[in-house]
Amino acid sequence: MPYNTFFECGTCDKAFPTGCRARDQHCRSTGHSIPAHECQTCQRWFYSQSACEQHMRDVNHWSIECSVCNQTFPSQEQCTTHERDVHMYCADCNRHFQSDNNLKMHLNSRVHRGQNIDCPFCNRSYTSATGLTHHLELGSCAGAPDLNRDELYRLVRSRDPQGIVSKNLIGWTGSSFFDIVDASEAWNGYGYECYFCHRSFKNSGALNQHLSSPIHQQDLYHCPNPACRNDFRSLAGIVNHLESGSCNFIRFERVQTSVQNIISSNRLIAF
Repeated sequence: MPYNTFFECGTCDKAFPTGCRARDQHCRSTGHSIPAHECQTCQRWFYSQSACEQHMRDVNHWSIECSVCNQTFPSQEQCTTHERDVHMYCADCNRHFQSDNNLKMHLNSRVHRGQNIDCPFCNRSYTSATGLTHHLELGSCAGAPDLNRDELYRLVRSRDPQGIVSKNLIGWTGSSFFDIVDASEAWNGYGYECYFCHRSFKNSGALNQHLSSPIHQQDLYHCPNPACRNDFRSLAGIVNHLESGSCNFIRFERVQTSVQNIISSNRLIAF
């Protein structure tokens, strides 16, 4: 293996003490080529690509450099992965994050993903499948006013005969609905108190909103990851769990595809 001091022409072996720009200009004007296995950073060239790559690994001479440290990489994809995994850094936004989870939330936010999850019943769009399922479970979709938490569970259950994500609730007929009949009875001297969890609220409207949420309802779903199996009261809850990657079971994009298939097709559920 030659230890060339200067950049050289790969065709005529002419050396260029002034650097690679002069050599490259020479090659353009003459139709000559640079050495076939030349280092991406220095003047060294090799008889094989494997020897060249070994050199670049050994002396950190790849052409793409990390934005945070001086480590180099053979591809932008590998560099981006390093910046995110090691430095918790988003190069596109030039932002550092305090935790891996904060970075994941940022990368999955509207800033990077836009709003490309369309409701199949109305013209609303969402950044995540969690947003779409929450919209439907609340019964707030103008195009599907009959859809709510219970109807979505029935839909999911009909397409999930193996119970991959839905619980097989024998005798389940629907959610229980709670409301305060007399607001004065809920007042404990400091706030309006929930008679289930004893949490206090500033006004009766906030307490009613709390009581109408799934928080005191029966669990309808479980995580499909055999190593997790956490239970959830709503479809939005399990979808958010999967999209967050907290149990590393399924990629964010695949969750979105699976939810869209559940809602807008007749396919059986699979992860």
